[in-house]
Amino acid sequence: MSEEIVKRPFAWLFFAGALLSVPLMATLHRTPAQSLPRFAELPAFSLVDEQGKPFSRHHLDGHVWIVDFVFTTCSSICPRLTTEMQRLTVKSSEEADLRFVSISVDPEHDSPEKLRAYGQSFGADFKRWRWLTGSATEIENTVVSGFKMALSKEPIAGTDTFNILHSSKFVLVDGRGFLRGFYDSNSPTERDTLLHDARTLIEKGGF
Repeated sequence: MSEEIVKRPFAWLFFAGALLSVPLMATLHRTPAQSLPRFAELPAFSLVDEQGKPFSRHHLDGHVWIVDFVFTTCSSICPRLTTEMQRLTVKSSEEADLRFVSISVDPEHDSPEKLRAYGQSFGADFKRWRWLTGSATEIENTVVSGFKMALSKEPIAGTDTFNILHSSKFVLVDGRGFLRGFYDSNSPTERDTLLHDARTLIEKGGF
């Protein structure tokens, strides 16, 4: 499991066990020629976008989308993860129906304004690449229960800070809101497979 550990003032704590169950891990070794599995339907969520406007799962109905999990004050894996996401947007510029979503895992700090500025620093096209935040509870439910990703904020003994641990996976979602794949952002091969799979879904009408 790819994780990130970052110190920030203690505010809240939650934990999800393993990043992916054993059946889901199998998709990481699937070849592009094999059909895409359909894991679970993403439940409804109520978040806020980089413009401060309400944003739900249904804003992406009919679109294939790629999701990652970051936060703006991260200095370790998040800049690399966001750089790879930006490269995916460029490589898929001809795919008008493909969308990208970055969800903050530090909602107390990441306001819509900060997410918008962060996205701008990476050249984000906000028509295709959305940046979401919300309440701590809604973020937890969305990331852990919805996307099946591990997420924890663990207090550091003797301090008022905590470690943030979160996934560096990309998640592929189809036009009906079903999770269709989990991809290692560190792997060029899996990033290529991700774009191949996204295009395959688009060719099939998003489903």
